[in-house]
Amino acid sequence: MQQVVRGAFDRLELVSREDFDILMDVLQRTRSRVEALERQVATLEATVEASTAPTATPLEAEVPPVPTPSQIQIQIQIQIQKRRISPLNTSASLTAAIG
Repeated sequence: MQQVVRGAFDRLELVSREDFDILMDVLQRTRSRVEALERQVATLEATVEASTAPTATPLEAEVPPVPTPSQIQIQIQIQIQKRRISPLNTSASLTAAIG
């Protein structure tokens, strides 16, 4: 009878209480380390998201917006008034001023 019980216990792959306590300690330290790393990763992700928020890139900041046709017309009228160009000679005067 004892041999049957001993054989059954041998097949169960039981561990000693000391080994169990050591493994539980390792598990608790590992779990606390994982939780600390998860908090650190969350902080780093928040920092990265905040620093990569959609903003104008340096190239976009340097390029002026394209004027609309009405803005171009206003600019031409301002140039006409500044140079006192007659409206009849506008295209010829502007061509001469550009060229």
